[in-house]
Amino acid sequence: MSELPRAVAIIIEDCFDVRPGEDALVIADEGTRMIGEALRGAAAERGSDAVLAIKDERGTDGTEPPAPIAPALAPSGSTGNVSPGRPRPGAVRRGRRIRRVAALREDPRTKPGGHPARHNGWNVSRSPTSDLYIAATTRSLSHTTTRKQATDAGIRGATMPGVTPEMLARAMAVDFEKMAARSNAIAKLLTAGTTARVSCPLGTEATFDLTGRSGIPDDGNLTDPGAFGNLPCGEGFIAPLNGEGRIVTSSFAHPGVSHEPAVLNLRDGRLVSAERGTGPEYLRLLEAHGPLGMNLAELGVGTNERTGDAHGQCPRGREDPGTVHVAFRGERRDRGHHLGADPSRRRRDRGQPDHRRSCGPRGGTARAECIG
Repeated sequence: MSELPRAVAIIIEDCFDVRPGEDALVIADEGTRMIGEALRGAAAERGSDAVLAIKDERGTDGTEPPAPIAPALAPSGSTGNVSPGRPRPGAVRRGRRIRRVAALREDPRTKPGGHPARHNGWNVSRSPTSDLYIAATTRSLSHTTTRKQATDAGIRGATMPGVTPEMLARAMAVDFEKMAARSNAIAKLLTAGTTARVSCPLGTEATFDLTGRSGIPDDGNLTDPGAFGNLPCGEGFIAPLNGEGRIVTSSFAHPGVSHEPAVLNLRDGRLVSAERGTGPEYLRLLEAHGPLGMNLAELGVGTNERTGDAHGQCPRGREDPGTVHVAFRGERRDRGHHLGADPSRRRRDRGQPDHRRSCGPRGGTARAECIG
């Protein structure tokens, strides 16, 4: 717990580089209220206009946020006015920090009838939405239409599903420069390879087709407009073209740790059967999303040695070095918005899967091999 203030400061100061005059929205529920209050307080100390919204916990991941919260993230139909991936005006990256160049910026976004406000020498027009958001909630908001609209509108943000004070304090205390270097190295290997083979002592033997796909580093840099990711961070990941084989694991994001290793069978990029342990229950959770729910969505390799495997569970355990995680989820279309992978984004906007499982801490060290 003593490291929690440091972890919160890293998120606000380094991951987001929150600055005076920005509108910051923190979303939490009763189970994560303490973390939400800490994040809001740290953002306010940086001079932002920070708001904490407490909502009821949702029953499942991917449920849209309550109506009063959604407009603060992104108004319906928003297309934004900032090109994702471009540095914020007056910002230059040096190492992990963003050091602003002295300059004036005039933001063209305004509320109806609004007038530009001046904050510490910067001309800033008020926006109808937040400049950034942090969703520290029990259930994930990553794969919702509202979150996707916020990203498309150039609003940077992070989701922290299932976060606990202990998890956050431990995992965010990582050496970010080393973690980022590992994440980028893994992403480059995944991009360069055409095939990935994954095995572990429990009996996992699976092959993934990476042809034409690009690896992405999850290094915690959320300073660019439209940046999106999960926190705590630390992995290199890719959306495979296809996958075949057998995955044996005891760790699931949902429904949790399996009392005996479950066997998941992959064929032609789909989960076709699940046996033993919580495997059948996991399959039923995926089937609830329809025929596309069993689609292979992600292959990731952990790079954050501070995540460990808290209580033997994902999702944070998936970022531990030596852990390989695989995710399944169909490409959902909500209200006409595609929530699948978007390879054009530098940051992590690919419609994060609802359910994950991983080979690693509870099954011995997993071995991943990329073949060019």
